[in-house]
Amino acid sequence: MLRATFYIMACSAKNRARRQLARLREPRYLVGALAGIAFFYYTIFGRQRLIRAAAAENPNRRSFTDRFPVVALVTTNPAVSGVALLGMAAVSWLLPMSSSLLNFSRVETEMLFPAPVMRRQLLVYRLLRSQLAVLIGTWLFALIYPITSVEARVRSLFAVWLLLLSSDVYVAGVTLWQTEARVRPRSIAVRLAKGIPLGLFIGGLAALVFAVLTRAAEAPIANAADALAVIAHASQRRFIGLVLMPFVALVRPMFAESWREFAVAASGALVVYVALVCWVLLAEQAVDSVTEGTVERLAQPKTASPARYRARPMRWVLSTTGRAETAFVWKNVLQTLRVVDWRAWLPWLAPLATVTLVVTLIPRIRGLAQAASIVATFFTAFLAVMGPQILRDDLRRDLLHLDVLKTWPVRAAAIIRGEILWPACMVTLLTWGSGTLALVLSAESFPGTDAHVRIAVGLSGLILVPGIILAQFTVQNAAALLLPAWVLEATDRRRSLDAIGQRLIMLVGTPLVAIVSLLPTGIIGGVCWVLFHQWLGPWVLIPAAVIGLILMCVEVLTATELLGPAFDRLDITSIERAE
Repeated sequence: MLRATFYIMACSAKNRARRQLARLREPRYLVGALAGIAFFYYTIFGRQRLIRAAAAENPNRRSFTDRFPVVALVTTNPAVSGVALLGMAAVSWLLPMSSSLLNFSRVETEMLFPAPVMRRQLLVYRLLRSQLAVLIGTWLFALIYPITSVEARVRSLFAVWLLLLSSDVYVAGVTLWQTEARVRPRSIAVRLAKGIPLGLFIGGLAALVFAVLTRAAEAPIANAADALAVIAHASQRRFIGLVLMPFVALVRPMFAESWREFAVAASGALVVYVALVCWVLLAEQAVDSVTEGTVERLAQPKTASPARYRARPMRWVLSTTGRAETAFVWKNVLQTLRVVDWRAWLPWLAPLATVTLVVTLIPRIRGLAQAASIVATFFTAFLAVMGPQILRDDLRRDLLHLDVLKTWPVRAAAIIRGEILWPACMVTLLTWGSGTLALVLSAESFPGTDAHVRIAVGLSGLILVPGIILAQFTVQNAAALLLPAWVLEATDRRRSLDAIGQRLIMLVGTPLVAIVSLLPTGIIGGVCWVLFHQWLGPWVLIPAAVIGLILMCVEVLTATELLGPAFDRLDITSIERAE
């Protein structure tokens, strides 16, 4: 089975490289490949030149770790990183997990499942196949990470590779043993295999928290460096150190400063990785359950939607008369409410709270309120810029149903507007929520700014948010009509060089076009400021923002009308279905 696995990996890599090189003859792929090459050239060589030039210009300039002692402590103490891994490992048992290692493709299912091989051998096959993908990701990380030494880059490459491989195997093990607990809930072996790690992790965290609180009661913790120093000191206790041993072994290769230290540390990480693989292979019946579920999932017709709909009562009944855009908004609303499980968003609250607590550890931050204000402001800007590129419940997804859309007796411009409205409303509501929190706590972030200025600027920004989001959704849907292959490949998550370049172009181009659409609004705001600032003060920004929002809506309306002929000319055969 090992020879067959290596043969499949070699043939797949060779054929994939041939296909990607052959399609560079088409301009749509060549442009993306050139953009990807330019990005990696700047990342690898351009940043290094800037770093060396800055060091030559100012030799006495303090490094990043010198300016921030917290970063220096994290980057020099493996115990702190081990504690973070311990926390994530404990939380993973409390959440429903799904591992990519257990996702067999249709080809693998049809060709390998009927073969005379054991289910454990199939799992070993998936473990070997995943190593190449992880290695490519870590290779890119090692290239992008700002390290001047080539040897340090190579060491970081293998260190991160071992860490990610172990993380993938661990997640697969948690998934399998959770499945095993459902298959054999009364088995003593299953209870031990699941209960012992979880008990040790929770016990280690509890002991660590108790030690930190005890130390804090003796001497107050002044800043983040003191807090991390206390955690590092508490991790040296016998029980806590025993629990942290495998996690510290996994991260220790990242802290090696020579090849000898790296060899010793990597051997410990390899031992942990082999132990995780053996632990995963012990879940016999869970592997059978996963493979049977894969067969049942892939046995469905290819036209079946992968989404799982839930029948929920809806009070909004679509009227038989009205604008055509309403029908598309109604369709997208029902699809969102019946497909999206809002409880799935709850796990994201933990990382958000963690980020807020980490920000409070920065020496310049004064309290939790200021940290929450900074995080809310950043999250608002992130949603306004990246939300339209992340949420794709519009024409970018419905292009796969272009043959159905073209049969409807609806104007093309109405289809485009209807597809845009609901996702724009979702992103706007999320942005307004975080923006309101940032505005309420703005006194903590900008204590020296007058309250009238803060409120006027914040309200005017919230007023302009819908126009900015609508403009970006219009750009994204225009790209879907003019360059459908780019948008569909981004949805398909392909990792080729040309696909990376295409995403970079879309990532940079969308905000630029939105900024251009803001120029009339900026001109109107400047004129209103000059004419009425003497009487209204900063409150003049609010009516200027309202006028700017109206102008941006008119621009979106005009753009959708101009995109109508592009939708009519779009050929059904130009939409490539993913295999």
